[in-house]
Amino acid sequence: MNKYILLVLVLFLSSCAAKKKAAELELYPEWVKIKPIVPSYYIGIGSAKKVGTVTQYTAEARRDALSNMAEDISSQVSSSSVLHTIENDYGVTESFIQKIEIETDDYLEGFEPVDSYETESLYWIYYRIFKSTYREMKEQKKQEAIANALAKYESGLQQLNENKPKEAISFYLQGLQALKRYLSEETPTDFNGNSIDLGSKLYSSLNDILSNCTIQSEKEEFSVTRGKTIREPIRFQVLFNNTPINDLPIHFSYSGGYLKNNVVNTDINGWVECFPGVIKSKNTSETLTAKINIERIANKAVDDLFIRGIALKKKLNSSKCYINILAPKVYFSISESPCSNNKCSRITETFVERATSRNFDVTDIISDSNYYFELSYKFKPGQRAGNLVQVEIISELKVTNAEHKILFIKKIANIKGVGTTINEAEDKAFQEYLNSLKRRYFEQGFNKLF
Repeated sequence: MNKYILLVLVLFLSSCAAKKKAAELELYPEWVKIKPIVPSYYIGIGSAKKVGTVTQYTAEARRDALSNMAEDISSQVSSSSVLHTIENDYGVTESFIQKIEIETDDYLEGFEPVDSYETESLYWIYYRIFKSTYREMKEQKKQEAIANALAKYESGLQQLNENKPKEAISFYLQGLQALKRYLSEETPTDFNGNSIDLGSKLYSSLNDILSNCTIQSEKEEFSVTRGKTIREPIRFQVLFNNTPINDLPIHFSYSGGYLKNNVVNTDINGWVECFPGVIKSKNTSETLTAKINIERIANKAVDDLFIRGIALKKKLNSSKCYINILAPKVYFSISESPCSNNKCSRITETFVERATSRNFDVTDIISDSNYYFELSYKFKPGQRAGNLVQVEIISELKVTNAEHKILFIKKIANIKGVGTTINEAEDKAFQEYLNSLKRRYFEQGFNKLF
């Protein structure tokens, strides 16, 4: 019986809640229920939860209304527009797809609030603008943008006449930024008595500069021994229409690793130099590539990420210099050591194996070597215990370069062997010693070379 009463009570309360909600919906104005369609107006309906201050949630509703209005203001991408060209080259871009992006403060004076409505938890706002008013204001702002962009274009031409392509690139990017909102449309204007599409002209002029900037390496290749530096700088010359370019940032990329300074500006004769430093690559060759650092130019010229992206996606001319890497030569000797039972030959074979795996050439002529490994070792009798005898190996590994500078020196001790005879103890100690040379000490020596 109690369960039946509880069920009836739940159904009753649910019915009351549904009736209350239906009653509230009846109170909503029609424009909240269904977005109005008015032929002469663009309409925007926005809403927000009543969270925070009145200023905060009304501003959020207002932004929502303008975004809603933007959906009604469609814009077909003109086949002669900059955006159409960019989309053909790189695919669909940013948020221009089939609509005009309206920011909160765009043409604000043209929007008028029609009505607002609120409940205990929600707030709605209704905006509208005459279509003719919107078009007039848009055209006015478009002409202002075209005038601004035209001034940038003219400044860019002036810089080109003075053989300053970097500055011209900056002005052309600034012109495109001024026209950003209209890059999906034609942007006609008069220039020197001729009608031009300014957006397309800025875009093509940017392409022309970048395609006519060439980079030439002074030498096609260098040869250097690994672990050494190239004794002279690797130089490139940058030309625009066969004329040297001054103060142009050039980006270097080295296939063999990190460069401490990978961006350098050209000098007055268009030359730029790179110092790769010590060549450590184990490969037989690496490449150094030079090209214009368009990112640095674009970042200084404009703050709009989309306009920067136009420049960054351009295919730039580059030049390569090839670095042939020669294997360093190492000489190995064992001094003052007992070499019975092929012990020294086993050590030498181990050294050659490790050197070869690290891409070093082992030479028998010390004067031809870049590095000299000198090893000495001896057996030292240890303690006896019953029938067992202990032997310890005392050793030193020293590495020097061709100038006789000590690069590495290591005292090796505490390598012991135990056996029933001296020979057995020596053999066991030697095997542990050989393993230590292979796994640790030879590697430590090679790691100190460069």
